[in-house]
Amino acid sequence: MKDSILPGLRPIREKLGLSQQKLGSEAKSSAEALSNIETGARGASLALVKRLASVLCCTTDDLLSAQPPLTQIEIAYKRRELELLEGGAA
Repeated sequence: MKDSILPGLRPIREKLGLSQQKLGSEAKSSAEALSNIETGARGASLALVKRLASVLCCTTDDLLSAQPPLTQIEIAYKRRELELLEGGAA
């Protein structure tokens, strides 16, 4: 097995409590593609990396990092969720 080109992807996804299926759906990809990226079986296009970063409320550098700032990312993600809920209630 090769190393993942996005070593931060799995820890961020897991910290946020997202399944590969949910993240894939939101990032316009598939659970299988994300699994392959996480295990290093395949790479990811720049467009997909950007979509993942957007959905996960992190930077592309965070996805490339073996030790992403999980707490900061979690706060940003939760803040976005709250804003979406508040916007939907208005």
